[in-house]
Amino acid sequence: MHADNYEAEIQRLKAQLRDCETRHIKDLEHRTTLMEALRHEVRNNLAIVASMLAIHKRKQAADLEMVRSRIEALADLYKKVQMVDHHSEADFGDCLLELATKALQFHDGDGRAIRLDIQCENLHVNTMRAAPLVLLANEILMNALKHAFPNRGGTITVRLHAIDDFRALLSISDDGVGFQHVDNGTISHGLLIMKRLAAQAET
Repeated sequence: MHADNYEAEIQRLKAQLRDCETRHIKDLEHRTTLMEALRHEVRNNLAIVASMLAIHKRKQAADLEMVRSRIEALADLYKKVQMVDHHSEADFGDCLLELATKALQFHDGDGRAIRLDIQCENLHVNTMRAAPLVLLANEILMNALKHAFPNRGGTITVRLHAIDDFRALLSISDDGVGFQHVDNGTISHGLLIMKRLAAQAET
């Protein structure tokens, strides 16, 4: 091979090497950005849990069962997190299925025949929005299991389906005894938590 050809081949290989190095650097920068975004989301969602704990401090006794369920709900959500482009997302329908199943299993053995009727589509949601939604669903489910069926069994129904490309409908209901609304100008800590989580999900 002519010397000029050798030189041209060397230059071509050097250019390929530089191109590979550039792509590798960009890939590392992209991964670093994603990890920082995920750490930011985790910090924000732990702050949500801390706020919920602060509300519980107003009661004489902390409800450790509810606290545990909230932390586990967040932990299960982050097990399902996937990195997509420049953000993280999770299958919200899959999260709801696992959340509801675990909540029901947690209350097994207390003599009540409570049935879970769940139909959830696989909808991928940004974790910044999925986290408060998961906590909100957990709050509703745990309250239903604790209060809706005091002396009998019943059914808790969970539905999640897409309305269009940007909206979805989540419905959690039960056929239990319901609750009596007392109009005394105050709001229960449970409803206060739910209102805050709903507001968080809308941001």
